[in-house]
Amino acid sequence: MLTACMLPLRMLGLLLLMLSLCDAHSICPDELNPLTLDVPKVIMNYGESVEVNCSSTEEDHDGIYWRIGNKDSEHLQDSFISQSVSLSEWNVTAECKINLNETHECSKQLEITIYQNPTVNVFSINTAVEGKLYGLQCDIGDVAPVQKLKVTWYKNNQTIRIENFTNTTKTPVSESSTLSVDISRADNGAEFRCEAQLDFGQHGPQLPVHSDKLIVSVEYAPEFKNTTEHVVVYEGENVTLNCDAEGQPKPTFHWTHDGKKLSDTKDLNIIRVNTNTKYNCSAKNYLGNITKEFHVYVSPRNIQRAPAIITTPEPSKPRDAHSICPDELNPLTLDVPKVIMNYGESVEVNCSSTEEDHDGIYWRIGNKDSEHLQDSFISQSVSLSEWNVTAECKINLNETHECSKQLEITIYQNPTVNVLSINTAVEGKLYGLQCDIGDVAPVQKLKVTWYKNNQTIRIENFTNTTKTPVSESSTLSVDISRADNGAEFRCEAQLDFGQNGPQLPVHSDKLIVSVEYAPEFKNTTEHVVVYEGENVTLNCDAEGQPKPTFHWTHDGKKLSDTNDLNIIRVNTNTKYNCSAKNYLGNITKEFHVYVSPRNIQRAPAIITTPEPSKPRGCPLVLKPAKTVVRFGDPASINCSTSATGIISVGWEATSGARITNGSAVHWSVDKVEDWNINLSCYLNYEENGMDHQCSVKPDITVYKTPDIVSLSAVNPGPVMEGTEHRLKCDIINVTPSQKLNVTWYRGTDILHRDILDKMSMNPVNMSSIFKFTAERDYNGANFRCEAVLNLGPNGPELVHIVTSSPYTAVVQYKPLIKDCPNHLTGVEHEFSLEKSPCQADGNPLPIFLWKYDGKMINANEPLTRTQSGIYTAEVSNSLGKSNTSVHITIEYGPKFTCNDHYEVQVNSTLQCELEGNPKPDIKWLKDGKMMASPWRWTKYDSGYYSLSATNKHGNQTLKLYIDVLFAPEINEGPYSKEVNLHGNVTLNCSAEGNPRPIVYWNYATAANVWNTTRGHMKSIIITGATYTNAGVYICVATNKVGSVKSNFTLTMKGERVFPLKFIWWLLIGLIVILVFIVIVYKRWKKHGRYSFIPHKDNDGSDIPMSPQSNGANDRV
Repeated sequence: MLTACMLPLRMLGLLLLMLSLCDAHSICPDELNPLTLDVPKVIMNYGESVEVNCSSTEEDHDGIYWRIGNKDSEHLQDSFISQSVSLSEWNVTAECKINLNETHECSKQLEITIYQNPTVNVFSINTAVEGKLYGLQCDIGDVAPVQKLKVTWYKNNQTIRIENFTNTTKTPVSESSTLSVDISRADNGAEFRCEAQLDFGQHGPQLPVHSDKLIVSVEYAPEFKNTTEHVVVYEGENVTLNCDAEGQPKPTFHWTHDGKKLSDTKDLNIIRVNTNTKYNCSAKNYLGNITKEFHVYVSPRNIQRAPAIITTPEPSKPRDAHSICPDELNPLTLDVPKVIMNYGESVEVNCSSTEEDHDGIYWRIGNKDSEHLQDSFISQSVSLSEWNVTAECKINLNETHECSKQLEITIYQNPTVNVLSINTAVEGKLYGLQCDIGDVAPVQKLKVTWYKNNQTIRIENFTNTTKTPVSESSTLSVDISRADNGAEFRCEAQLDFGQNGPQLPVHSDKLIVSVEYAPEFKNTTEHVVVYEGENVTLNCDAEGQPKPTFHWTHDGKKLSDTNDLNIIRVNTNTKYNCSAKNYLGNITKEFHVYVSPRNIQRAPAIITTPEPSKPRGCPLVLKPAKTVVRFGDPASINCSTSATGIISVGWEATSGARITNGSAVHWSVDKVEDWNINLSCYLNYEENGMDHQCSVKPDITVYKTPDIVSLSAVNPGPVMEGTEHRLKCDIINVTPSQKLNVTWYRGTDILHRDILDKMSMNPVNMSSIFKFTAERDYNGANFRCEAVLNLGPNGPELVHIVTSSPYTAVVQYKPLIKDCPNHLTGVEHEFSLEKSPCQADGNPLPIFLWKYDGKMINANEPLTRTQSGIYTAEVSNSLGKSNTSVHITIEYGPKFTCNDHYEVQVNSTLQCELEGNPKPDIKWLKDGKMMASPWRWTKYDSGYYSLSATNKHGNQTLKLYIDVLFAPEINEGPYSKEVNLHGNVTLNCSAEGNPRPIVYWNYATAANVWNTTRGHMKSIIITGATYTNAGVYICVATNKVGSVKSNFTLTMKGERVFPLKFIWWLLIGLIVILVFIVIVYKRWKKHGRYSFIPHKDNDGSDIPMSPQSNGANDRV
């Protein structure tokens, strides 16, 4: 068959009919393909274009052409064709094709790679804190193709990590690479950067893109070079003590002496030191607090020091107390100078002195001294039940000099170790694992080693100087691929005390990784040849994890969702598509089905041998038929038969007692200690003259309930609202795992039930994953999982349920403002914004700010009446911000802003302002009597008033005088009065008004008329009245409000008095008549005689020339 497949190209049509079992690729195998591309591979930037040429060695063909995407170029009858390909579509394809004849075609695919160079940015994920894992992230934006992306991390220009990506997406995507490094103060100022490069090999374009440098600032707890300092000064000298602690952020300092606070400066100046004493300096930042002791020793000025010890310091500078007893002259020796022991143990230590002439030798344990001995040897038992215990052997050489030797004590506690996945293992992504090391001390001796398939891949040390037990975590990030499926990871924690210390490694359980990856076909196109009318089964053999789902289509129509597609009676060449999909990807494979006529001889069919008929059943009965037994408990099974001709019946077993009783046999065991009991009951019997043998195996389930059920987050730490969170329930040491049911709870609500289907007879560790979308209401909620073996009706009556400890969810979410009304009311000088019911809800805890007119307001300050208005409440945290407007009204008690005296006019209102919120109720009192509020003042309302204003915040009273002003009103007139000729008469005029009006008379003066005043009365007195005194007298009254007048008419008795108006009309009439007469007269004079007066200059005489007329017509 292979020979047939390699025949020359012109015979392919014939061979196709002969070899239906030959793969369709044999229609145009590579070695016989006549097409050649002079540019077989293209790597170019998006948007560019390329010219490609295709030539054929076969000149006898039906046409050569290019297929660009789904469009064909012109078919040429030539052996060469050129085509321009635009690279402005990411999924563009280009294929040169040649039709050899009506049924056969060859093609050559142009391998196209379109790229787009990325943008690169690096930033810190968290603050760099010594002893903690420091995370950095490199964001690579808009890069294609991502599977060619290589990200290189640099620290101080040294390569520390390279990461590749396996995503097969062709279009631009954004990716991130994370780096986790152990950080210490030595890394302060280190430069990190990342480089992204599309790696097309040596012959491809070299396009590295660098991020900016990120200079790390490491924060660490304060540290002293030494925790005790001895200073010697002369008696009466001044001394300056320096608290030389390093730390980031810079530590604050606090000096104390005998429990009293002295100073918060780095240096402490002490004036005239006279006695030995001790000072404490503490250095603190948010990462730690440490204390250093300064022992100040006073040396009398008349003491001569040994030449080896004496120095000549400046008078003002201290001398180290160590010079009193340098190491080379120290007489003390410890026979156990260093102790490394487990917490809670005790140790016997000995101290000896080469100096026998001394004032006493003793041990100081913590702050307690042992008995002082006058010996050269002293022994002491030291209990290691305190983590910070100290032990020091001391000797008093004389009254002023002392030597000591410190016992170096290391107390340890071996940790617990557990390894878990941080995230799901997905091919092409960074897979994170976390090793939790619990209750270990001292942590600075801790060494964590990571293993993959028992090969060391990483070692991590810790620099935390804490002596007491702490819990630490080590994380491992690895590039993962499908080849790592089933790989075993574990971590080992060891306290490393060197070669001479105890060796105490603690191993975690193995974590077997299950890698998830997108579906993949072995090939993307398959050619299948069948005889006409035959059935065929197409297999969509895609690999993927999770297992992919399949979808078959034909000419755009959906056919099936199974792995295999059965096609009945194939009659024409056709094409089927199968897509395989899981959450990581979706791929499609083409199946080209070619039909071969039946007149072609086929190869012999495959002959199979039919299965033999099944044997008849074995006449054995087991009681019980199914056995469920706990590991370590007793078990028994009875096997019996009703068959005749029994030769033998018995048990085949590796353990247990067997008792035979005729046709029955009993098996029992006092203690089940085998997880997979290999047990079989057999029967040998005779039937119809023939010997037979059969056996049955009992259905035995050996179970073990879990040792531990624990709940943890797959990705530790807080989770963002709206994102998926996964919890992991670990069930330790349980069997049979296929019977294990896990129930998930939030509080008392059942969330999910999980039936685990892993088959295992031996105890295994199982895990159940629960996924949910985090909501803000889940913050602080307690989740738990419950594991139970569902052993069915044959299981124990009392079902053993094992429940995990609760896991408290920490959900981070954007802040919201709660319980905040649109309008708030408060009392002046009492209400402040912090007293409002508005609350901030968010995680991390939000910052709550109040703003007014865009400016921030101190929420603690009470508000005043002038500060009513619309305020903005704003809350923010690292995830976002929210705000709302609140109309705040400040209420206050009544207050009058009035004078105690007012002048008002009649019908006007009082301009006395009253403040108060809510609007106060006002009560008016006059002369102690309640009255209605005067809306308009009258001339009778002047007087003293009392005003009382009241609202719910208080009341106020105001006393004032209201002076109502009104215009004058004349009390008399107008009227007429008669007087006798030569008689006397008095005209009186008075007026009312406020202010009091001025009254005066307007009249024609005369010798007999006098103006007099009596009180408020203004009078005119006329004596000896004559006709000239008759007429109108006007009285005028005026004040600042207005003016008024009244007319008084005086007539002479007996005199006919015409009305004034009549007199005026009479005068007017007379004048009109007189004017008329004058006009008529003048006109008459012009028509009658004339008098001519000659001009003296011409005539010389004074004789008038007067014409005479007698009334007749004159002729000229």
